Amino acid sequence: MADRQPVPRNLWQSRGIMIVQGVLGLLGGIFVMALVNGSDMTGGAGLLITLALVSVAAAVALLACAVLLYRGLPWVRVTTLVIEGFTGVGALVSLVSGLVEGSFQPTGTIPLVLSFLVITNLVRPEVRDWFSGSPA
Repeated sequence: MADRQPVPRNLWQSRGIMIVQGVLGLLGGIFVMALVNGSDMTGGAGLLITLALVSVAAAVALLACAVLLYRGLPWVRVTTLVIEGFTGVGALVSLVSGLVEGSFQPTGTIPLVLSFLVITNLVRPEVRDWFSGSPA
C-alpha cells in the first residue's frame, strides 16, 4: 500500500460536503424525533419517527464513509454513491412535489446540489482508478 497514488483532490471537497451533510442529517433527525416525542401528535407520528430514524442512520453511514474515504476502500465509494443517489432523488421528488403544490422552497435545492457535487466527484475517472488501485 506504500506505492498507492496520492488522494485525488476531488475527494477533499467530497469529504467536506459529506461531513456537513452527515452532521446536518444527524441533527435534523434527532430534532424531528424530539419534536414528535414532545408533542401530543397521534396521526402520522410513527411515520415521522421512522423517517427520522432512517435519516439518522443515513447520516451516520455517510459520516462513516467520510471518515474512511481516504483509505481507498471500494465499498466506501459505492456506499457513498448509493446514499447520495437516494438523497438526490429524495430532494428532486421534494422539489417537484413542492412545485406541483405551489409551495416551492429554494432551500430544497441544497441537498440536490450537494449530492450532485459528491456524485460527480466520485465518478471521475481518476477517482475511480484511485479506488480500484489502478495507476493514474
